[in-house]
Amino acid sequence: MKYLALLLLSAAAPVFAGSSGIYLNDDYQHVFATPSGNILCGGNSHKHAKADKRYTNDLYCFIGLNKAMPKRCEKQGEGLDFTLNAKGKAAMSCAGFEFVPYNEGYEKTRVLKYGETVSGNGWSCRSETSGLSCKNNDGHGFSINRQEYRLF
Repeated sequence: MKYLALLLLSAAAPVFAGSSGIYLNDDYQHVFATPSGNILCGGNSHKHAKADKRYTNDLYCFIGLNKAMPKRCEKQGEGLDFTLNAKGKAAMSCAGFEFVPYNEGYEKTRVLKYGETVSGNGWSCRSETSGLSCKNNDGHGFSINRQEYRLF
């Protein structure tokens, strides 16, 4: 695995509170964050998915500790993880560490401005002032912000 240091962001990009280096083995084609810096996502990890079935989620998003934390997650980690494939339902889990994806070929994390949409292999996400909403080809997905989350 590669050791990934803290992402260096431009002055225009938000600083991700508490971000620290972690070990990951993912190369994402799409890495983006909300303007607030509260949500960080990586999508299209197909390069590793073919070699290792553990990396089959097409989209992975992380949000730090927030008011929407389920009680079962409060002592387990840093925040919440949300995953979504091109087909099927979205999932939420407790995050044991902060997600800092390797941004394939880019030095800076893209900030998905409010009102903008990014699309990947079978999924799309839209950034709004109310948070981030992502859905797949089946219409399943999630909406997340610091106050609440919803799987649909």
